Amino acid sequence: MGFRDLRLFNHAMLAKQGWRLMRDQNSLFFKCFKARYFPRCHFLDATMSPNSSYVWRSIMFAMPILRSGSCWRVGNGESIKVLMDKWIPNYPSNKVLHSIHEGEEDWRVSNLIDSELHGWRQDIIMKTFNREDAEAICKIPFSHRHVTDVVVWLHNKKGVYTVRSNYHVARKVLREWAKSSTGPEQQIWKKL
Repeated sequence: MGFRDLRLFNHAMLAKQGWRLMRDQNSLFFKCFKARYFPRCHFLDATMSPNSSYVWRSIMFAMPILRSGSCWRVGNGESIKVLMDKWIPNYPSNKVLHSIHEGEEDWRVSNLIDSELHGWRQDIIMKTFNREDAEAICKIPFSHRHVTDVVVWLHNKKGVYTVRSNYHVARKVLREWAKSSTGPEQQIWKKL
């Protein structure tokens, strides 16, 4: 399979467990970890607490890779925070690039969707966002079925996480961390 660095392979395998927490929300694995470590937020927004288990700390070690390689696919927009989450495909950083008006920082993507017409509320989008951001948002295909938002893996054509694709992303990200002596990897290894 071309895995040369066992540490990175292990990292990719840990990230697979994190991916399971994002995608398989009916499993006992998800329900236990959700109740204990991220009861009020999505897995991607979870943090490490001081009394975390070894398993949770290990999964959190892989979190930067999952955050960098995942993106929301818009369904009903209720789970996606407009300014904080990555949800605009084929766009630099997959996020809104320019800030919006005050009072709209906590908006969800569902605020931009006309649920009756099953489309974007283009009038609000054009008034609220920078022209470049607004055009990118309006280009996002919209589902006419009422589906929930899902996280997809950007480094696979089907949007499905694979250990192999994560391994290559991990190599790239860890090289960037190596340039910084106080990167997240060093901090996490000290805690472990």
